[in-house]
Amino acid sequence: MQIPYDAEEVQELLFGKTDTVEPYNESSLNRLLEKIETGSVGIISALRNENSKEGNLKNHQELKEELRKRGFGTTILKGHFIEDYNPGDKTKGKDVVEVSIFVAGDKENQKLKNALIELGKKYKQDSILYKPNKVVETRNKLL
Repeated sequence: MQIPYDAEEVQELLFGKTDTVEPYNESSLNRLLEKIETGSVGIISALRNENSKEGNLKNHQELKEELRKRGFGTTILKGHFIEDYNPGDKTKGKDVVEVSIFVAGDKENQKLKNALIELGKKYKQDSILYKPNKVVETRNKLL
């Protein structure tokens, strides 16, 4: 079951009502790649299938603001995630549109990692993605 967002609602979740939207281009993708290769980075979301659209929008904006207040750079991403995934019973998971935030940290790995874990719990996330500074793993770990 997917969260029933239409294109305009996803646009609002991704970029807010007043933000100027610029499409990704080669230089913006290169900046993201550079951050991935040289710093600590993570991906986190505040959306939950059981929340209302308004609740998800509020949580998304709060999460984005909290990350920025803590000094992290953010980039909004869109994708899919299987909520409540259980490898033993694949009928239990729910495929949902996942509006996520790519978070760029700095050389201080623990600061970003601790923030992602804390905020992941606050927003009841099944997982977060975290990559320490200057480490390019071939396998990701769920925290």
